[in-house]
Amino acid sequence: MPPELASADVPTRDLTRERSDCLACGGSGGRILLTAGDVAAEQRWLERFHAARRAPARDGDADGDDAKDRASFTQSETCSVVACVACGTVLRVPRPSPDEVAETYAEDEYGRETLDALAENQDAFFAAKLDALAPQLSALGRGARVLEIGSFVGGFLRAAGERGWRALGVDVGEETARYVRARGFDVRCGDVLELDLEPGFAAVFIWSTFDQLGAPAAVLDRVRALLAPGGLLVLRVPNGRFETACLALRQRAPSTRRLHRVLCAQAYDNFVSFPYLTGYTPESLSDLLEAHGFACTHVRGDTILRLADAQTRPFAVREEERVKRVVRRACRAAERATGLLFDPWLDVIARSA
Repeated sequence: MPPELASADVPTRDLTRERSDCLACGGSGGRILLTAGDVAAEQRWLERFHAARRAPARDGDADGDDAKDRASFTQSETCSVVACVACGTVLRVPRPSPDEVAETYAEDEYGRETLDALAENQDAFFAAKLDALAPQLSALGRGARVLEIGSFVGGFLRAAGERGWRALGVDVGEETARYVRARGFDVRCGDVLELDLEPGFAAVFIWSTFDQLGAPAAVLDRVRALLAPGGLLVLRVPNGRFETACLALRQRAPSTRRLHRVLCAQAYDNFVSFPYLTGYTPESLSDLLEAHGFACTHVRGDTILRLADAQTRPFAVREEERVKRVVRRACRAAERATGLLFDPWLDVIARSA
């Protein structure tokens, strides 16, 4: 295994000293998965990986060498990655304060061409996602009032409107909020903990944002207050178990070729350098939800939305499709053997008490 990508072999780390107690269970012990040096090395590898799969930019095109959400992430600071020894949740350490997280996302910049490309991708993703979750969301009829926290480029708001739901978005990003409004959707710019919102929502959706929250417990309490009795909470989060399993496979990889395959699986699901504040497991997230008045009713494994776009080289388009098929098969085999979900992404539905 190339030493620059080897995981650190350090038993535990005291999280209490770093304002980083586990966000799921409050545990203070963390097993180091990646040192700060490991994270930096993974980031360099990821930049080379995606640069090799991007076609050269043509005159007048946006530069594709630093594609947002491929190799350049909001959470890109060099830090350690640890797994809570009590519940297995994966966390970045040290963790920024809630105010620092909100400020970072508020100032995040993409550019119009990148936002347009992301919107096209996410429009298709959310149309398919709501179709797949239709049985679990059948209680939401036409006219249902729903809230999305972290509306980003408006993909979900568009799909919700097509189903006849009255959807409101909330996003701290100033550029993304302006962009979504320009698309014709209703979005408020600000923190859901601070905005004046009328309660009684039939459902609250938090897609690929809950893991980036600086104060998830406070947000859950706020969501419960905003929901009508028996209302639904829908979350999509990265699975910390996928990260720990991939790192274990890399530790045991008998060859550089096998190591590269695992890294590809991580890269095509945005796990290289672990660019998230938190990677819950299905069990740790279910326990957190229960502690805040929610009963988890459905958990479904998935891969990330398609990364390939018009600037992706043809071989990389085929490679991504092949790698994700292999990941899905491997996760199903692991589930049959262990009864646990290893999928890189989790769709979770809970009902308020």
